[in-house]
This record gives sequence, structure tokens and C-alpha cells, in this order.
Amino acid sequence: MSEKNVFPLLETLARRMGCEYLSDLKYLDTTSRGVLAGLVSRTPAGQVPREEWNDALTYLTGQDPQPDAETARRALLQALETFP
Repeated sequence: MSEKNVFPLLETLARRMGCEYLSDLKYLDTTSRGVLAGLVSRTPAGQVPREEWNDALTYLTGQDPQPDAETARRALLQALETFP
């Protein structure tokens, strides 16, 4: 049985990154975005509902929602790793 997150993905990521506000996730420097990408890469797609992956993807990157959790997770990870 897999353990589910109690808090939504974006809130969990913000908390783990030490952000005071959720919106702080949008303004991370390059090094912090790398740390955030590491957190995303260690979070199994099946541990978080597709809607939450898509919320994070859309909120942090402006990309369109994806059809499944793994695709949304990969798109988010790619965007975090390639952000200038």
C-alpha cells in the first residue's frame, strides 16, 4: 500500500523548500529550482493525484494539463531542470 500525501503537492513542495508563501515557489533562483526538481524527481507519480501534478505544472510553468500523473510529473521536472 502506498502512502498518500496529506497536503496538496504545491503546499508540500513549498513547505519542504522553506517558502513562507506558496507563490515563493515561482521565484526560486536556479540553485533552489534544482533542489525543487530533486524533490519532484523523488516523488512517485502515483503518490500524488493527477490533478495535483497538473496544478503544479500549470502554476509553476504555465503549461497545459497533461492526461496522466506521470506525464504531468515528467513535464514539471523537465521545466524545472531546463529553466534558465
